[in-house]
Amino acid sequence: MKKKISFICVTILLVCAMTLALVGCNKEIEPFAVVDKQTTLSEIWNSWTKENFSVSSDTLGIDLNLTAKEGTSESTLSIKGGLSTKANSKNALSLKMVKKDNGVLADSYEIIIDTEAVYLTNKDGKTTKNTEIFLPSLTDAKVDLKETITMAKDLILPLLANSIDESTFIIAPVKNGKTYDVKYTFGIKVDAFIGEIIKTLDGLDSFDTSSLPTELAEIFKMLGQIKETLKTMQVKTKDVVINVTINTTGNTQTKNEDASKDEPKYLYEGGKLTSFELKTTIKNEETNQDETIEVSGNIKLTNTIVPVTIPTEWEEETPNVPDINDNVGGGEQDLA
Repeated sequence: MKKKISFICVTILLVCAMTLALVGCNKEIEPFAVVDKQTTLSEIWNSWTKENFSVSSDTLGIDLNLTAKEGTSESTLSIKGGLSTKANSKNALSLKMVKKDNGVLADSYEIIIDTEAVYLTNKDGKTTKNTEIFLPSLTDAKVDLKETITMAKDLILPLLANSIDESTFIIAPVKNGKTYDVKYTFGIKVDAFIGEIIKTLDGLDSFDTSSLPTELAEIFKMLGQIKETLKTMQVKTKDVVINVTINTTGNTQTKNEDASKDEPKYLYEGGKLTSFELKTTIKNEETNQDETIEVSGNIKLTNTIVPVTIPTEWEEETPNVPDINDNVGGGEQDLA
C-alpha cells in the first residue's frame, strides 16, 4: 500500500513538473520595439518571398487577391496574368473588382489587356474592345524582370521605413514548439509616404531620357503633373494612418551578440509569412462619419504567367465623335 501511495505521489510530481515545463516553454515573450526599421522590413520581405516569390529573369507572373471590408460592404480585387520577354509568350493582365453590399452583388467590372487590345466587361456582362490600347511586346526588351522587382523593393522599403511611426513598430514573438511565431505591427503615415515619393521624383527631374524607350520617356515628361497630383493627395491624407499587422511562423531565435543598450537581446528570423492585414479609418466626406476599412489577402509573383481568358465576344468601342447635325455653340453650322 505504501509503495502504491509513493508511486502515485511520484506520478503527480512528474505531471506537475512537466506541466510547469510546458507552461515555461510556451510563455509569451515580452513584445519589443523595432530599432532598425529598414532591416526589419527586409526580414518581413524575406518571410513573404519564401512561398510567394519565384520570378525568373524572363517571366513575371502575378496572382493577387485582396478583400476590403467596410461596414456591410465588401470589395474583392484580383489581378492575374503576367509578362515575359520570351518569344510567343501570351502576355496579358486581368484586373477584376467585385463589390457586394450585405452579401448582394452591387457592382463589378473586369479589365483585360493583352498584346492586341483592351477589353472591359461590366456588371451586366457586356464587353467592349478597344484596339488603340494594348501591351507592348517585350521580346526585344533588354530587361531582367527579377532584377527589376528587386530594384523596386530596394526603392520602396526605405520610403516605407521613413513613413512608419517609430512608436508603433513592435515585434511580438511567441514560442511554438521548437520555433517561434512572430507578429509585426506598425503604422504607415500616408501623407509621409506620399512625401517620400515626391522627394524621389524630385531627383528624377534632370534624368536623361534620350536612351529610354518612347513610352518611358513620355512618363518622365509627365513628372511635373504627377507630382502636383501627389501633393493634392498628400493634403487630403493628412493624419491618415494605415495600421499593418503581419504574422509569420517558423522563426528561429538567435542571440544578438552585438546588441547595444537599446537593442533586443534576441533576434527572430527565417520564418514564412502566414497572413497580413491593413486597417485604416477615414472620414466620409458625404456623411462626415469615420469609416474603418480592413484589407487582407495574398500576393504571389511567380515564374509562369497565370492564365487569363480573353473574351471571344465583344462590341467594338467607337470614338466619341460629335454628330455633324449637332447644333454646336448655339449657332447654325455651315456644312458647305
